[in-house]
This record gives sequence, structure tokens and C-alpha cells, in this order.
Amino acid sequence: MAEEKKLNRGWVKNAAIIFLAVMLVLTFFSNTILNRSLPEVAVQYVQSGAINAKIRGTGTVTANGTYDVLINQTRKVETVAVKLGDSVNMGDLLFVLAGSESEELKAAKETLSSLKLQYSIDLINANNAYADDKRAIEQAQQDLQEKLAKRAANGDATAQALAAAHAEIDKLQKDISKLEEKEAATGFTNVTKAMLKAKDRDIDDKKQEIKDALAAGNSTAALERELDRLEEDYDDMENAERYRKQITDKQKDLTAAEAHLSDLEKRFESWTAADAEVLAAQKALDDLVYKLEQKQKVDGTITNLNLEAAKARVAEQQQVVNELAKDSVSSEITAPMAGIVTAINVTAGGTTGGGDPLAVLEAPDRGYYLQFAVTAEQARKVSLGETAEVADYYWGPEIKAILASIKADPEKPGQSKLLV
Repeated sequence: MAEEKKLNRGWVKNAAIIFLAVMLVLTFFSNTILNRSLPEVAVQYVQSGAINAKIRGTGTVTANGTYDVLINQTRKVETVAVKLGDSVNMGDLLFVLAGSESEELKAAKETLSSLKLQYSIDLINANNAYADDKRAIEQAQQDLQEKLAKRAANGDATAQALAAAHAEIDKLQKDISKLEEKEAATGFTNVTKAMLKAKDRDIDDKKQEIKDALAAGNSTAALERELDRLEEDYDDMENAERYRKQITDKQKDLTAAEAHLSDLEKRFESWTAADAEVLAAQKALDDLVYKLEQKQKVDGTITNLNLEAAKARVAEQQQVVNELAKDSVSSEITAPMAGIVTAINVTAGGTTGGGDPLAVLEAPDRGYYLQFAVTAEQARKVSLGETAEVADYYWGPEIKAILASIKADPEKPGQSKLLV
């Protein structure tokens, strides 16, 4: 307890010392603090005159008229005919390019050639896609022609020909039967020429007997009856002989007809077999044709689409080549306008990049401009059309600058403006 009281007395002692030190410092610096806190007043005599607001700014002078000399295709630069700062007139030579075609045009032509070749291959493949089927059809057609020729060799041995042959034989047989009946009706068969001659001699003898009887004054009635009978027999024998001859001729015709029928029957068998082969060959050909037609129906759409797509690619690439050829330039690049060469982006032996400027020309007669940023408050102190002074310029005649526009600063749109 005694120790705690001792600590409290030490703390009070330290606090008193600090308070006295602070009071001493404040008393010593009181005048200085007073002077700092009170306002100071200066006196100035009023004078008449205009108040001019001057605004300073810096920036890069840029030409109003520039032209990028460029080509849209890649070419090798052979010669650079100008230097930086050169003044050129319209048509003056700037660059000489190597070759007559750009790399893009060469590549486009190579691509076009490849596409045309591929289209030709696709077209040939499309035509040859069914080569095996077509060869099979051609073979089937040849086989059918052979079968038709084989059948044609027995073309007359048809069912109609057989029927006609049978009818002819039947007719001949009937004719022979009728002739044989007529022959039998005569009472004589197989009469020959010798038999007719003998009968004719009998008639002559009988006539002689009648003459002799008449000469002797004898009756000739019986002899005349015998003569009549002999003459009738002769007529019958003559008819029988004629019938026999007709029968013989008919029998020959019948033999020939029967032989023809036999030949027809044999050849009809061959024709029937050949006809069956023709039908089988025709069916095989029809099946192959039908199979090919079905394949073409299925594959035709895809093949046509592929060919059309290949043809379209060729046409598109041809258009690319035509456009590149139209845009291609000669080996000499000339100045499109009069001006000063302010940039050269290529060197001799180098390659131009498609679309990259080879050089930049500046047109002095179109003037220059400079812009810099100022605060919005400063911008309100100037007006369009005011003349600006160009400081620190010692390289030529005096330059006149006019404030042409005041526009918002895109970097600080609410705080600053651009003076142009």
C-alpha cells in the first residue's frame, strides 16, 4: 500500500514538469504565432489599360495534307529513288519494284491452278465412279448380242414354222391319198410307159383287124367293142399313169417336208435353248442397269454437290486472281502528288508489306496544325479566329497561327479542352 502511494506521487510530479515546459514554449513563440494568424495587406496604385490573358501550350506541328504511298500487295523493292526531306512533283519516280507480279497474285494463281486441277480430277472421278458397273453392263450387252445371234441362227425354227411344216405334211398326205383313190378308181395301178405302149399297140392291132374284117366283108361289131374297151383301158391307164406321177411327185414333196420338219424340230430345240439364254442374258443386263440407276440416284446428289462446290471454289478463286491482277501496279511507283517526303518505310532489297505505306508525302501548300490541352477555364478566355504566337522558331520566316477550333479533350472530357 505504501509502495502504491509512492508511485502516484511520482506521476503527479512528472505531469507538473511537462505542463510548465509547454507554458514556457508557448510564451516564447506567442508573437510568431500571432503574426502567422493575422492577414497581411499590400497597397497598389490603380492604372488604366487592357488585361490580356496569355495561354501557353506545346504540341507537335502536323501537316494538314499527307498521302501514304502504298500498294496492297507484297513486292520486292529494287530501288529507292528518294530520300527523306526530298521535294517531289507529281509523277516523279519514288521506287522501283522487282518482278511484275506480287506474291499474293502468284499465290492466288497457284491456288487457282490447284483448284482447277482438283476440279478436273473430281470430274474424272465422277465419270469413272461407276466404271466397274459400266464395264459389267457392256459385258452383259455383248453376251446378249451373242445369245441373240445364236438364236437368230435358228430364227426360222419357230413354233409357227413347225406348225406350217406339219400343215404342209398333212396336206401332202391328203393329196397323195386322193390321188391314190383316183388311181385306184381307174382300175390300174403302177402303170408305166411300157404298159401304155403295149396297150397302144393292142389298139393299133385291133384297128388293123377291123380293117381286115371290113375288107373281107366280115362283121366288125365285136371287134369295135373290143377296140372301145381297149381305148377306155388306155385312157384309164393313161390317167392312172398321170396320177402315179403326181403321187410320186407328192411323195417326194412329202419326203422333203418330213425332212424339213425333222430339221425344224431339231433347230427348234436349239432355238428354244438359245431363246432361254437370251431371256436370261436380257434379265442379267436389266438387273445391272437397274442396279446402276439406283446407285446413281443415291450417289448422284452427293457427287453433283461436290462438283458444284469445287466449281464454285474455282470461280471464287478466279475472282480473287482477277481482283489482284486489277489492283497490281507496275514496277515503277511514282509520286501521286507534289510534296515533301517525310517518311520512307522500305529499303532497297526489302519487301513491301501488303497495305503498309512505302513512304509518306506531305503537302506544304495545304498548311499545318498544332493542338494542345488547356483547362476549361483557360479555354473560356480565348475565341476562335484569334492569332497565336509561335515561340522559339528560328528556322524560317515568321509563322502565323490562328485558333481554328476548340473541342473536348477525349482524355479529360469534363476538365480540359483541346485548342487547335
